[in-house]
Amino acid sequence: MEYEEIQERLKIITNTPIKLIPDDKMAKIRKDMAKKCPITKEMDEQFRTHIAGGTEHQLAIKDPFVLTIKKSSGTRMWDMDDNEYIDWLMSSGACMLGHNFLPLKDEIIKVYHDLDPNIYYNNEWEIKSVELIKKYVPSIELMQYFQSGTEADMAALRIARAFTRKEKIIKFAGSYHGWCGQLCVDMHVPFSGAMEAHGIPSGVYKNTLVVPLNDVKALEDS
Repeated sequence: MEYEEIQERLKIITNTPIKLIPDDKMAKIRKDMAKKCPITKEMDEQFRTHIAGGTEHQLAIKDPFVLTIKKSSGTRMWDMDDNEYIDWLMSSGACMLGHNFLPLKDEIIKVYHDLDPNIYYNNEWEIKSVELIKKYVPSIELMQYFQSGTEADMAALRIARAFTRKEKIIKFAGSYHGWCGQLCVDMHVPFSGAMEAHGIPSGVYKNTLVVPLNDVKALEDS
């Protein structure tokens, strides 16, 4: 399949109205889930009482309720009612070694035994980790850690603008770069524009140019 055909199909999908699950089928799903997960359902009600939106995780499915997980191992996880699931999300790729990967977990526990992670100074593990990363990505000269991808992207934009003295940025259609307002346009779904930019003034992303993937001419024209 050629890239142009993929793009056209994406446009069709984006412009096609969402088909809702029939009410009778949703009612059955809700009933079955409530019967299967009574404790988990009760936990969801507690989350909705105390946590804005009922969950800390943006990708959680909220209908009929968000699963509350109490145990995980490898590719599997278990809810409060001991129902077993396969975790297809795996922290959006961050959990590539699987849940509770013991060799890594044991090493982290060893480090935490002597070193509190909340120290506002340097520690040797920063150097060791960077040296290991640079070993496998030799093009890296210097590194700086951030707490999230959103912060890293915002810093990258600011550094680039300070260096180039330019304001406009280019992102590829449908790409996700965290919660930075400048990058929340055309997010997840190519050609969706400001569909997911609720609460963000249009002026925030007015300097963000969106370019289709694999389109060299569009990139050059931008």
